[in-house]
Amino acid sequence: MSASQIKPTPILHTLTLQVEIPVRFVSDMVNTRDIFSNDQSGYWAYGMRCPDGLGWLIFEQVDGAPQESSIARAKLHWRDHKPLPEGWHLLDDAVAIRAWCEGVKRWGVNWFDQVDGGRRDVVLQLSLLGELRYA
Repeated sequence: MSASQIKPTPILHTLTLQVEIPVRFVSDMVNTRDIFSNDQSGYWAYGMRCPDGLGWLIFEQVDGAPQESSIARAKLHWRDHKPLPEGWHLLDDAVAIRAWCEGVKRWGVNWFDQVDGGRRDVVLQLSLLGELRYA
């Protein structure tokens, strides 16, 4: 094998970055229903306001909207600070901040300048589910 055919091993480096997260981004994620429109995450995420109004209880609606008994159980778990039932997630300030960071990792610090429903969906899935589960 000649020297020109040898691929150099990339240098791995951990980078710590401080970014400014617009308060409006976090506020919009936890206070408005926009994220649940069909062009964003509404095709897979059913959102219900947290009883204290500080975020959303989100159900992965792969087989349709949740049953009343499932909603009541999720509210009870949330109230008692227990882990939410399977398929339920909490969208709060911490998740919104992680969503912003997922956008930075994927598209750079100015990612929000070109935001659309698809990008909002991607960052919500990554921050809430830890993976892209729906397309």
